[in-house]
Amino acid sequence: MTCPKCKARIGIFKQELTVDTGPAFGINCFICGYWVHQGVHLNQLPIRPETKPLIPRRAA
Repeated sequence: MTCPKCKARIGIFKQELTVDTGPAFGINCFICGYWVHQGVHLNQLPIRPETKPLIPRRAA
């Protein structure tokens, strides 16, 4: 199985989520965060959102 977005062969897994409307089944890519649900391609939010460093870097 390969990811349709990044073509990765590792990091692909099947996932079942339970939401208010019922269960949602899909295939998720751990590498790029792409999610496929019942043949509909959706872009999932980033797994790790960008964070700012606790200590700001000094300008060079």
